[in-house]
Amino acid sequence: MSELQDIFNEYARMRKNGLDAKVALHALRHYIEPLQKPQREQLAQLLRNWEAGEVSKPKTTTQTNPDATLSVRPLGLPTAEPRVNTNSQIRKIGAPTNPQPIGDQTDLGELQGRFDTRTLLDENSRVSQDYFGPSTVMVLQVRGTNQAFEVRPQQYTHDIVVGRGSEQSAMHPDIDLEAFQGAELGVSRLHMSMRYDAEHNAIHIYDLGSSNGSYLNNQRLNPHEVRFLRDGDQLRLGRMIIQVQFKHPPR
Repeated sequence: MSELQDIFNEYARMRKNGLDAKVALHALRHYIEPLQKPQREQLAQLLRNWEAGEVSKPKTTTQTNPDATLSVRPLGLPTAEPRVNTNSQIRKIGAPTNPQPIGDQTDLGELQGRFDTRTLLDENSRVSQDYFGPSTVMVLQVRGTNQAFEVRPQQYTHDIVVGRGSEQSAMHPDIDLEAFQGAELGVSRLHMSMRYDAEHNAIHIYDLGSSNGSYLNNQRLNPHEVRFLRDGDQLRLGRMIIQVQFKHPPR
């Protein structure tokens, strides 16, 4: 499958699962920017056609499962722990709305997110659970394994995508959970996004229209809902549980 088709399929899935058009495009920006101008123009036309088709559909039309092509089965609450990998390893890595037609002049190379939620933090509380400074490291520990990811979101120029990679896909998430039974545990290819808020020293997260949902401390993230992480939080993507820890440098 071509990268262009992959991006289009992910956009359609996100929109069908309730994401706003601007949010979906912002999440895909990292994958759109490397495309050549003819490809971006072709993608823009595909997206306009898709949006126009959604507008013209009767409201009673039943939508199919948008993640069916990803072979992700709807899942319930966790019933089993992931298989334990005994090899210890730290990986260091750098309410649904009406469809919104995309204008003819849409420039996919200059998209900017406009949906940030401002988090007001106490400037003097540098050890609070929600504080994430310029030197802080986020550790994501996959439950049932000795595997963890060390992440520095402040070093990224785009939102960090968490999901599972596929040999058949040209799109790869920044944090790939495929090796941890990602498919079996219901993790979507592009499942959740993280963003560093330098102004308020915080980490924002939002679900990318995943089939099996993203949960923060057992509370489901709804479409359009932006939340922020704290040290000690627990994430659940489908049935995969991830513990969050913030590591602060010595003062």
